[in-house]
Order: sequence, then C-alpha cells, then structure tokens
Amino acid sequence: MTAGVPAELAARLAALTPDQLDRLRARLREQAPRAQARPTPGQERLWRAHHTAAGRPVDVVCQAVRLTGAPVDLDLLAERVQGFVRAHEALRTTFEEHLGVVRPVVHEDLPPRLVRTRCPGGPEQAHALARELAHEPFDLAEGPLLRVALAEGASGEEAWLLVVVHNLVFDAWSFE
Repeated sequence: MTAGVPAELAARLAALTPDQLDRLRARLREQAPRAQARPTPGQERLWRAHHTAAGRPVDVVCQAVRLTGAPVDLDLLAERVQGFVRAHEALRTTFEEHLGVVRPVVHEDLPPRLVRTRCPGGPEQAHALARELAHEPFDLAEGPLLRVALAEGASGEEAWLLVVVHNLVFDAWSFE
C-alpha cells in the first residue's frame, strides 16, 4: 500500500492508462484552489542573481549520465523525459516580473528543449556538450528551464543523457 492511499485506490490508480492519468491530473488541477503563486525566498535570490549576471548562465544544474550495456531506445527515452515534465509542475514553470514582484507561472504544457545528437568521442565529448548546453543563457520568462540532449555514443550500446536545468525549478538533490 502506498503511504496514505488505501490499497483499493492504489490498485485502481495503477491500472490507469497514461492518457487516463493525464486526464485525471488535469481535472485535479482544475479543482484545486489556487493561492496567489509566490516564489520561495531561495527562488527570489536565484531570480535576482540571474538578472544581475546580465544573461550569463548562473545557478544551473548540469548532469551527464552514461547509459551502457544494451541498445538504448532514444525515442522511448525522449517520450519518458516529456512524460516526466508533464508530471512535474516545477519543470513547466517560468518566472515573470510585474511591478517589481516576481511570480512563478505554471504552464499547462511547456515541453523541454530536447535535442538528439551524436557523441562518438566518449565521455570527453559528452561532458563538453553538457558544458555547452549549460553555458547557454535561460530566458526565465519564456522557458523552458530544462534542456535535455540525447546523444548516441560510438556504439549502439552506449548513449548519453545530458540534462541542464535552471536551479529555480530543480536542484542537485532532485537527481537523487
């Protein structure tokens, strides 16, 4: 049994198709009362630091994950990344300023920037590509604040998942 969820309900939820889950989430979002969205103090600090740095990327989380051992279905991995974003409001959030007040804006649909590439040069090339992605500035008002590169390695049994996300919506602990 899932914590706080009766076994019967947990079983019914587990039996839902991805489409049924998406519809359920949409209905729950519509019914949930929305308080005026406010950034956390940490998010306000990160927002100010971003604008003080004049377009230079600051406070980004960057990870290069090597996938080995079996052929990697990058199309399926791309679908999973997009599904993960749909399931997590933080990854569909941007930040706007109005009259000196910053507020988070959760979008119904804000797909990540997802690219496919090749990294036949191994770890050095994958890490260099991740650094390139991390050095591109983020537009906090337009988003998305998540960039993902799916890179094919030198062989069919090696691939890379490169993730760059702004610290406003994701932190290093989130990788755990």
